[in-house]
Amino acid sequence: MKVYSLLISFFVSLFLPAFILGQSNFYMQGYVKEMPSVSFSRDFDQAYVDNLLHNRLNFRWQINQEWRAVFELRNRIFSGDTPNGNPFFGEMIGQDNGFLNLSKTWKLADHSYLHSMSDRLYVQWGNQDWQIRLGRQRINWGINMVSNPNDLFNTYSFFDFDYEERPGADALRIERYLGGMSRIELAVSPAEHISDAVAALLFGTNIKGYDVQLISGYFKNRLAIGGGWAGSLGGTGFKGEATYFRDIELVDSIPSSNIVAAISFDHLFVGGLYVVAEALYNGGNKRQPINALQFLQPLRPDNISFSEFSLTGSAMMPFSPIFSGNLALIYFPDMGAVFAMPGFSWSVITNLDLSFVAQAFKGRENSLFAQGGLACYLGLKWSF
Repeated sequence: MKVYSLLISFFVSLFLPAFILGQSNFYMQGYVKEMPSVSFSRDFDQAYVDNLLHNRLNFRWQINQEWRAVFELRNRIFSGDTPNGNPFFGEMIGQDNGFLNLSKTWKLADHSYLHSMSDRLYVQWGNQDWQIRLGRQRINWGINMVSNPNDLFNTYSFFDFDYEERPGADALRIERYLGGMSRIELAVSPAEHISDAVAALLFGTNIKGYDVQLISGYFKNRLAIGGGWAGSLGGTGFKGEATYFRDIELVDSIPSSNIVAAISFDHLFVGGLYVVAEALYNGGNKRQPINALQFLQPLRPDNISFSEFSLTGSAMMPFSPIFSGNLALIYFPDMGAVFAMPGFSWSVITNLDLSFVAQAFKGRENSLFAQGGLACYLGLKWSF
């Protein structure tokens, strides 16, 4: 509670005066989204009706040419059968894995909760050669669309489609631009216990039209070394990334090291059809399989999927300037499971969008997705 109060105090003292005075270097934007949903059990003998009211507020203060402050707040009201039937629901949505606890949950009634959390809160200094950022931020070292073994600091859940901004990490990040298209980054994310901290270096450059990166560092009591690339083969995008992890303190009962690697291709066809194909090998699944409760939670880069192997295909088609459809399919061969996520988006008027997303799971008996099911979400989003 103390940290959350400090967060609000920071907002009031730093951003509110600029907002009241209407300074031209102060920016505010956000959105409000209403999203009712219904989900069904595998045999369609049970249905659960829920609702999510989602508000986001983004504040940025460009103090001068070199200094910037950013504060972004996520507020959500959950209500319906799922919160009512789960006594641990408030605790689950209120988890904050950062060094600071910037999350607060209020129980409004037996069937509804209000959750507020800041996932961006940082100050930044930069010039032509340097950029230094301190606070909660997104450190995006991943390359692929779905699986990011290089993303040591803040992976995300592909299934959590409502979180387009993706999580942030409490960290100090220093970037040095070396000229041309080369750079070096140092990032450190502290934790209460050193075994939960992350610190790493990244070197990035361009080699014959390919953006290439190498990473090395400490990831939660493990050593990590890896790299990735992004380029094209003809007119088709070609990307990949891999990281090798090894325990610093060995444990006899589990493998001491593992590799996580992913490769993908993407292509934009004439007419606007955009397709992506990705293959993942997740060696971390042999160490500690993931349970179903982690479905919407960001997974660790050293164990980034529910199975050892997965194949993903996705397509997006703009049928008109205001209407588009999309489909994502993931196959988990070693689990005999399939995930499908079709959807569409319609720009009703300026700043008002209507969307529909369905998520379906099916898996063989005794697999993680054995219970399967179907969930449908309808979203109406107003941006400001």
